[in-house]
Amino acid sequence: MRGSEPGAQPGAAATRDARRAAGTEDVEQKRQPWRGSTLLFDQSVTTQTIGVGKDYQSRNDLYEWWFAFKPRYYLFEKEKEALSLHLWMNLYLELTNSDTTTTRHEPVVGPTTLWATYAYTLYEREGYRSVVSMGPRATLPTDRASRSAGQLFGLGAMASATQSLPIAPKDAKALTSARLGFTAIYMHPFNRATTPVNGDIEQARQDVAGRSIVSDQLRPGMNVANSLTLLFTGGVQILPRLGFGASYVLSNSWTYAPKDVPICTVQPTCSEPTSLGEPASFRVNTWALASLDYDAFDEMTVSLGYYNLTSQIGADGQRRNVLYSPEARFFLTLTGNLDVIYDRLNAKPVAPAPTQARR
Repeated sequence: MRGSEPGAQPGAAATRDARRAAGTEDVEQKRQPWRGSTLLFDQSVTTQTIGVGKDYQSRNDLYEWWFAFKPRYYLFEKEKEALSLHLWMNLYLELTNSDTTTTRHEPVVGPTTLWATYAYTLYEREGYRSVVSMGPRATLPTDRASRSAGQLFGLGAMASATQSLPIAPKDAKALTSARLGFTAIYMHPFNRATTPVNGDIEQARQDVAGRSIVSDQLRPGMNVANSLTLLFTGGVQILPRLGFGASYVLSNSWTYAPKDVPICTVQPTCSEPTSLGEPASFRVNTWALASLDYDAFDEMTVSLGYYNLTSQIGADGQRRNVLYSPEARFFLTLTGNLDVIYDRLNAKPVAPAPTQARR
C-alpha cells in the first residue's frame, strides 16, 4: 500500500513546481510558513478486481480508501535556500473483503514519517531551475504490523536533486516544461530482535533438538537491518493546469543474517547445525507509477493513474514484470492544498469599484 513506502506519489506537487519554474504560478502576497501542507484522499482498486490483466489462481478483490495528512512548516526561507519540517500520517480503509485486513472493512493506521529538509537552489533563470536537498528522516511504527513485530523506530537520511527545464517558447500553450528528479533514502530500523517477535504470543514450539519451548517469534524470516530506496521521477507540463508524471522506485533492503547456535542435549555435548554458506539476505521491491494531474482549482488537484508495487522476485522464483503484477492498481486521488484553502476562507471580500451616475 502507498504511504508505507517512501517516494512515489501523485504528481500534484510536481505540477505546481513546474508552473512556478515556468513563471505561470501566481505570486503570493503573503507566504504562509506552512504552505505546501496537503490533505490527500485516494481511492484505488486492483486490476484483478475490475477484470484487467492476466488470469488469476484465486479471486481476492480489493477496493481501498487512503487518507494522508502531510503538513509542512518552513523554519526559514531565503532567495536560494530553505529549511522545512515535514510529517506524513496515513489511514487506510479496505471496503471489500480482501485478505489484506483481519476483519471486513477494518480501518488500518499506517506508518508515520517525519523528516527535515534543507533545500538549496543552484540555478533559476528563464524556466530552468536546479535544486538539491538533504536532511534526516525518522519513522514511527504507528501501524500495527510493524509494532506487533517488535519495531521500535527507524532513523536515516535522504538526499535529492530536481531539474526543471523549458521545452517550448514562453508563449507556448502546451508542453511548456519538463521536470526530472532523483531521490535516495537510507533507513536503519531499530527492532527488539533480529527476527519479528511479539511478547504476547507465547507460542509452544519445538526446537531443532526436539525440545518443547515457548517462543515469541511472530513469523519466519529475519528483520530488515538496512534499506536504501532509489527514486527516479519525470514529468511534463502538458497544459498550464495539466501535467503528466511518472516514477520508478527501487526499494533495496538487507536483512540480518541468521546465526548458527550450537544444539546441546542433556549430555555435555553440542553439535553445530547444518546451514547454508551464504543465506539470501537481499530483497528488492519495485514500484512503477504514472498519473495525469489536473489542478481543478488552486485549492485542489485531481490525479488519475496506475501503479504496480511488488517484489522483484515472485512466489514462483521468477523475476516479475515491473509494469504488472497481481498487486497492480488504478487510483483516483484528490489532493487539498491546505494553505490555499485557508487563504481563500480568510480572504477579505473586495469592494465593488465605484461607478458614476449617468447624467
